[in-house]
Amino acid sequence: YVTGKRSHINLTLDPRFWTCLLACILGILFAILTPIHMNNVLLQSRETLEQVSTEATQATDQLEQRLNAEVTQQRDRISSLLSNPDQIEQLVASGNVTAEQAEQIRQFENNPESLDDFLSGQASQLRTRLETEIGSRREEATKRVRSEATKTSIRISLSSILLAVGYLVIGFNGIKRLLAL
Repeated sequence: YVTGKRSHINLTLDPRFWTCLLACILGILFAILTPIHMNNVLLQSRETLEQVSTEATQATDQLEQRLNAEVTQQRDRISSLLSNPDQIEQLVASGNVTAEQAEQIRQFENNPESLDDFLSGQASQLRTRLETEIGSRREEATKRVRSEATKTSIRISLSSILLAVGYLVIGFNGIKRLLAL
């Protein structure tokens, strides 16, 4: 180029051409991978949300089983106390049962249906409280998963887009300059 004439160097032999071509390929690759990554993040968050939902359902089922077992156990315990009134007095004397509770147990002897109502009411209150707790934990986990998915998607997408633009600009400008020689 010193003589003022253009040199017709074969571009395929120039390492600058291959470097610029590689930059263009990387730019296109990052541009293509950005939506694929966003889709992967979306699929992963859906999977995690399904897992959270499954765990909450399992917790609710376990809660129901425990409550039913507890109601049965309480009913058996009270029935055994009703069959042996001396045992009620021993529990009151030892301080394990208050006089109020002992009176309530004696009322169950006179009205067995009230025992079922009492136990059902206790189980219902406990069920409601625990289901509310399970629901709030599910909500928190869902919010956390969605927030993390959004943050990850934005962070990686912006990085990929910036890299794609940078590589494409470098590659195309380099090739344009090489062709202008």
